[in-house]
Amino acid sequence: MPEPVPTPAPGPMVSAPDLIGLSLKEALDRLRVSGLAIGRQEAKQTVDEPAQRVLSQRPRPGTQLDPGTPVDLVYAEPLPDTRIEVPDVVGADIRQATETLLSAGFEIARQKEPSAEAWNKVLRQKPAAGSRVEKGTQVTLVYAPGTTVEIHYAAEADRTTAEGLASHLRGLGLQGTDYRVLLSNRGLATGKLFYSSKEQADLAKTIAGRSRTWLSKTYDRRVRLKAELDPDVARTELIITISGSR
Repeated sequence: MPEPVPTPAPGPMVSAPDLIGLSLKEALDRLRVSGLAIGRQEAKQTVDEPAQRVLSQRPRPGTQLDPGTPVDLVYAEPLPDTRIEVPDVVGADIRQATETLLSAGFEIARQKEPSAEAWNKVLRQKPAAGSRVEKGTQVTLVYAPGTTVEIHYAAEADRTTAEGLASHLRGLGLQGTDYRVLLSNRGLATGKLFYSSKEQADLAKTIAGRSRTWLSKTYDRRVRLKAELDPDVARTELIITISGSR
């Protein structure tokens, strides 16, 4: 009888290298020199990983394998970036800023904040300019509202004077101010200018001084008009109450 042929002893096992986190090229190069074979390569779409970074492998790292065993890899394939860049609208007029953002595909939220900055200018925006966000994202615009100066008169005989004062103040070109003339029905003390916050103090004093000078010439007598802080006045208003012709 022929003698049995002995079974060759198995070769040394190979430990599967850790390929997770490598680029696909680096992982394939490692496999080629490891004694293992390159298995299937599967792309997985993701938004968080760099292109072709190895996400997982099978068998797992450290597994003892026969030489030539194939190792399968799953690697990242980034999704198309559909985000768009937020334009810089800080310092722009609120209307212009709104049109710019709407035309770019954003939603708008507007928030007023009293400020010494120019009337209706955007002070801040969120998200910040240059941010990349999805189309339709809401952008909040914080802007400085204009100051409405209300000129109150107590009797119809003083309406013309009140309108003349409004015209005079408009001619000064004070930035961020608008003017309204109305018959007073608030029971406010006459001969005063009321403002609501310390931030308005300088503007209030300027308007009070210019109004006092103009009214004194109009009435041909010295007119007192004192600026007074009153928290009950709306934050975007100044109220002038002229003292009348008598």
